[in-house]
Amino acid sequence: MSARCPDCGRFTRDAHTHNPQVLAQADDIERSLRLAGYGPSTAARIGKHVRKFAADTGATDLWTVTAGQVDDWLATQPAQYGASLRTAYRWAASAGRVESNPCAPRRPGPARREPPPAWREPLAAFRKWMVAQRMSGETITMYRGRLIQLAYETGRGPFELDGEALCTWLSRHRWSRQTAHSSAAVLAVFYRWAYNTGRADANLAADIPRVRLGEGGGRRPPALDIYRAALASASPRVRVMLRLAGELGLRRGEIARITHADMVTDTDGAWLTVHGKGGKKRVLPVPEGLAAEMAAWWDSHDSSWLFPQRWDQSAPISPQTASKSISRLLPVGVSAHHLRHMFGTLAYAETRDLLGVQRLLGHVSPATTRT
Repeated sequence: MSARCPDCGRFTRDAHTHNPQVLAQADDIERSLRLAGYGPSTAARIGKHVRKFAADTGATDLWTVTAGQVDDWLATQPAQYGASLRTAYRWAASAGRVESNPCAPRRPGPARREPPPAWREPLAAFRKWMVAQRMSGETITMYRGRLIQLAYETGRGPFELDGEALCTWLSRHRWSRQTAHSSAAVLAVFYRWAYNTGRADANLAADIPRVRLGEGGGRRPPALDIYRAALASASPRVRVMLRLAGELGLRRGEIARITHADMVTDTDGAWLTVHGKGGKKRVLPVPEGLAAEMAAWWDSHDSSWLFPQRWDQSAPISPQTASKSISRLLPVGVSAHHLRHMFGTLAYAETRDLLGVQRLLGHVSPATTRT
């Protein structure tokens, strides 16, 4: 039976929290799930269950709860509460709100690499800043991973390094131009943030060289015969991934996040809503043959995701899994992203319309498309 809460005056039968940070985070979850297509009542129910979880466990920050807290609480709750928390934290992980999903299925395998003690507080604060900047979850994971790599390979704290040490670290690796460019960018952003927030007395990365891609300096697209050979040897699942990259120009994260609701068929054919970087969407026409293969793959399993996890059909695969699945069928040095470049190159050769290709690829600037 419902009763009035003496603190907030709400009528409720469940425990609920008054912590303003938790309430704001729960509202963030509800609002984002509605934008993702969940019904208002479903989103509200998930938010209610999340608030009850916080009240029962005493959590003061939904983005820092542990898998142990979740497991202990769910052991005493009905199954519907588990479904709500899994949905909420699956979204939080994809949006970069949490470093790791506390509801993700655990399975045997290597433990996630944690930063050395001297790096933990700066990286945790830097992640919160990246989330506030609305950087994608994939970008946040890449930045964190590159900085942890720097930490272990130098064996020094973040503010014990100097510009010379950072240049030495960058020069030690025989990375592609694209990887070297992104690694230098990670250092530039991290140390500029550290200086602006008072953690460092100077911008330690101010003098490191910037790796310029230049026009045409990005990844060289693979020859069509490499792409066709990969298609010929691929399983139905990976063949669809290959075609999404090579014939629609999708990024690995965009491939991983496709749901049944993103695909629409009308009198003009099939159309796919692509969820790109920064929450930006674009709608692309899907070739008839690819649409048929996508439909056949959806029919082969029970998930609304085009590529669900094997361990949890209610969750999509990670971008890394999509990339690795594709790259296994390509020669050494050729990745899933090369297929996206191949698509862009062929589309421009066919149309000579740079702005049109920019829209197809979801680039913010035509300068990115030129590279």
